[in-house]
Amino acid sequence: MTYSPLTGQDFLVFSQETQSSDSDMSAPFALGEALLRAVGSPSDQPILHFWSLDQAILLGMTDTKLPDLSEGLKVFARASYHPFVRNAGGLAVVCSRGVTNFSLLFPNQMASPISIDQAYSWMKDLIVAAFPEAEGRIEAYEIVDSYCPGDFDLSIGGKKFAGIAQRRFKGGISVLIYLSVFGDQDYRGQLIRSFYEAGQAQAASKWHFPLVNPDSMANLSDLLGIELTVQDVQDRIMASLVDMGSSLSEGLLTPQIQTDYEKALEKIQSRNLRLNVDERGARK
Repeated sequence: MTYSPLTGQDFLVFSQETQSSDSDMSAPFALGEALLRAVGSPSDQPILHFWSLDQAILLGMTDTKLPDLSEGLKVFARASYHPFVRNAGGLAVVCSRGVTNFSLLFPNQMASPISIDQAYSWMKDLIVAAFPEAEGRIEAYEIVDSYCPGDFDLSIGGKKFAGIAQRRFKGGISVLIYLSVFGDQDYRGQLIRSFYEAGQAQAASKWHFPLVNPDSMANLSDLLGIELTVQDVQDRIMASLVDMGSSLSEGLLTPQIQTDYEKALEKIQSRNLRLNVDERGARK
């Protein structure tokens, strides 16, 4: 029988309410870093970490290499969105009301190291289990004209509704997913396309940026034809883990997690200071 970290486990669940200000936008990433270090211990449990941001743009490190990053950032400032460089892979995504993010974190303590594709497949398996209405319709392949395209984009009928990334640290793995539940997904796509256009993405020679087509993405609620809230999605994820024979316990901030969190918070905030610009491109 193929091993799966989704079955017969006792997950610790951490949940962060919507973050929307400059001062607290770093919090879910700092906690994610601390939890990744915690899960690397052989004695520690797998972790499920839910979090949301509002009016935020999560940039990848590659996005900071745009030929005219300052002009690109003005697009977000004029729209009252806050840019933020995350520490996982990928390119720019929009976080707003109607988008949820969560991470599965588990130890990589097996005799044979867990491959990147294997870890991605476990996240897909969980999403498929959580949405039986989409039986046989959820596919994992790159939607090249979406924002933040990747090999494990999740789509229905060619429309991407979620993207997956990974982060690894010593003995731990974090698989992160961005999932569009409801809201104006066309506007989100237009915003990222305008960012790349203003930033002169197509003039870049060393780095590759997508030619974003807003029509390449859709909300899961629209694709399934049912009303869904962010809480509905989170409830379905947790219920699916229970159905697989796993249990859920509330995660608590141990002294070590708190220490690692504070260290990561300072580092992340420092890295992002230079992105704080207004619509004229001036530093705030």
